[in-house]
Amino acid sequence: MLTTTRPIRAGEWFHKMDIRQTLDESQWKMIIHTMQATAFMLLVGHGWLNIVEKAGLLKQYAAIGFENPQRVAHIVGGLEIMGAVAILIKPLRYVVLAFFIWKTGSELFYPAYPVWEWVERGGSYAVLLGLWLSLSTGKRYDIRKTSAVSA
Repeated sequence: MLTTTRPIRAGEWFHKMDIRQTLDESQWKMIIHTMQATAFMLLVGHGWLNIVEKAGLLKQYAAIGFENPQRVAHIVGGLEIMGAVAILIKPLRYVVLAFFIWKTGSELFYPAYPVWEWVERGGSYAVLLGLWLSLSTGKRYDIRKTSAVSA
């Protein structure tokens, strides 16, 4: 995201930012596309680990009481991969918000060190939250068109 703004000289790294600086349409597109790609990779990666029945995930599902952890892993993996594709193709605000809530809530169920496991995955939540906020601005750009649209 640093590359989307004006060049920053070494002496400016720790100065107060000018919050009045605005981004043009191409800069917003780059930010949104970057967050889409990042969210896609995170969700596909986690989804794939469920599809291939990663032993740690199966133990986790069994520990929280699921009778058939393999089935749960396949359902969760499939949903995360479908969500990843949906976010990559067309990031609808309610889909992004649903996955943000899903990821922040479901990852609190780690049997060992639940708080630290949740904190360690903060990037997964941050990119979804950032994408949702970017899509929620009062004035946003339709990434398929060249003109600004109002929300």
